[in-house]
Amino acid sequence: MPPNRDEHTAVLYEDSMIIYGGFEDGLRTNSIYRYYFKENKWEKVNILSTSCPSPRAGHSAVMFGEKMAIFGGRDDENNKLNDIWLFDFSSYAWDYEECEHPPCGRAGHTASLYKDMMLIFGGIIEVTK
Repeated sequence: MPPNRDEHTAVLYEDSMIIYGGFEDGLRTNSIYRYYFKENKWEKVNILSTSCPSPRAGHSAVMFGEKMAIFGGRDDENNKLNDIWLFDFSSYAWDYEECEHPPCGRAGHTASLYKDMMLIFGGIIEVTK
């Protein structure tokens, strides 16, 4: 079972739920856990790639075929991120997705999949007085 967490994402994949990132016992993480509904069992997903996204919270995630796409969030220095990473469940590896005109960095937003696009909505870009 994963440690308690918040500001993570959860997506459905096959007969399971995937949770990624967020705060784990007060620290940002980039770990992935998978919950199998039929077996009522948790497993920590072993990542086989050397590169991976920085630990983050407040990001968004969608499933696209065999891949989970994550966008944005806040890193350990509270910087708002605008990067896109894809986790491939067939290879258990992360790939950085180069984007020609990414939206500005943000956290606390939502994302949905529409056809072959990840649509980003809202979020916190800057906090003003």
